Amino acid sequence: MIYPQYSLKISNLTDITQTIKEMFRLAIQYKDDLEPFKNLNLYQFYNFLRNKVKYVKDPEFVEKLQRPSLTILYGGDCDDKTIVAMSYFELKNLKYRLAIADYGKGFEHIYPEVYLNMRGYVPFDTTCYVCDMGAERKYVNKKVFYKEDFEEFKK
Repeated sequence: MIYPQYSLKISNLTDITQTIKEMFRLAIQYKDDLEPFKNLNLYQFYNFLRNKVKYVKDPEFVEKLQRPSLTILYGGDCDDKTIVAMSYFELKNLKYRLAIADYGKGFEHIYPEVYLNMRGYVPFDTTCYVCDMGAERKYVNKKVFYKEDFEEFKK
């Protein structure tokens, strides 16, 4: 399947909520990019995204976001892999939220958390290669965002 290109570069980012809002928009708009993966269960998809999709860091001082198909084909950083996971959650109608973590240098990492019955929200961080699904690195501070936090995504 060939996908039209779509990536967005945000320079001089002043507000993390701008990035998070755009991530929700991309995940919702391009959830059909994940159609070929809809038969994978949550654990299979986690392992695919963690182990088969390359981690590629953004250029310095530039925040780049892209549609899920481009990340699957060419790799991406934590926000790109998060968009892929969010699109999968949207396709499967799973409840989720985003977490941003501070490991001592300010908020520097973003990952999704998916809601599992009996466990609540669990981390789905596919860029943490020492973590399994449901585990997260120790953080100093963490904030969470729901798509309902943004007016345009309220039902």
